[in-house]
Amino acid sequence: MSWRGPVGTRFVAVQLAGSVGIVAMAAMTFAFDQPSSVDLAVTFGVLSVTASLLYAVFAERWV
Repeated sequence: MSWRGPVGTRFVAVQLAGSVGIVAMAAMTFAFDQPSSVDLAVTFGVLSVTASLLYAVFAERWV
């Protein structure tokens, strides 16, 4: 859970959720034989890194 516990644990939870989401999207891309939708997984990966950095800034300032 990313809304309870120490800040470090919450940050790891956000990172883990992003990683699991990327792997799930990539697996579904190949499972449903839609190779063009792998772009969505790549985009989610880039946004996941950005979201993690923003979460770190938020946690540093207000928590």
